[in-house]
Amino acid sequence: MAAVDWFAPAEIAERAPAPQRRRAPTRRPAAPVRSRRKATQRRVRGHIVWMILFALLLFGVVAVTNAFLPALRRSAHPRIVNVSSGTGSLTWATGPEFVHEGRFAAYRSSKAALNALTVFYAHSLAGDGIKVNALAPGGRRTDLNSRAAAAGGDPAEAAAGAVRLALLPDDGPTGEFLSWDGTSVPW
Repeated sequence: MAAVDWFAPAEIAERAPAPQRRRAPTRRPAAPVRSRRKATQRRVRGHIVWMILFALLLFGVVAVTNAFLPALRRSAHPRIVNVSSGTGSLTWATGPEFVHEGRFAAYRSSKAALNALTVFYAHSLAGDGIKVNALAPGGRRTDLNSRAAAAGGDPAEAAAGAVRLALLPDDGPTGEFLSWDGTSVPW
C-alpha cells in the first residue's frame, strides 16, 4: 500500500500513487538526487503550511485569549467571539448536502480545532461570566484569495454578526457556533 504523509495537505496526499498488489522485491536504480530533493521539498512545504495555519488560526487565538483574560474578568460584560468557518463543521463536512472537494485540509482542520477550543473556553470560563461563541461568517467578497474574491457575500454582514455576538446580553448563549445571520451551525 502506498504511504500517505498524514501531515501533508489533501492536495498533496491525493497525488500519492494508488495502492498496488505486492510483487516480489526487485532492484531498481535509486531515484535521481534532484527527484528525491523535490519530493522532500513538497513534504516540507506541506508541513510548513500546516504549522503556519495552526499557528495563526489556533495558537494565535489561544495566546490572545489568554493575554486578555485578566481584562475580560474585570469587564462588566465579557465576550469572546472566535471567527471560525463553516468548513470547520464536522457535521457539514460529513453530510451529503455540503460537498467539499477534499481540499484545504490544514485550514479546515484548524477551524475544527478552533471550534473545539471555543467549547473548551465556554465551559472553563462560564464561572467567570464570560460568553464564548464561534462565528461562521460565510463566504465573503474579499481579496484574501480568488475564491473569496468571487464570493457574493458582503463583508459588512459578517462583521455585523461578530458585533452582535460581542454585544450579547448577559443571558445570551455561550458555547455556540452561529452563522453571520444568527442561525445555529452544527459542530
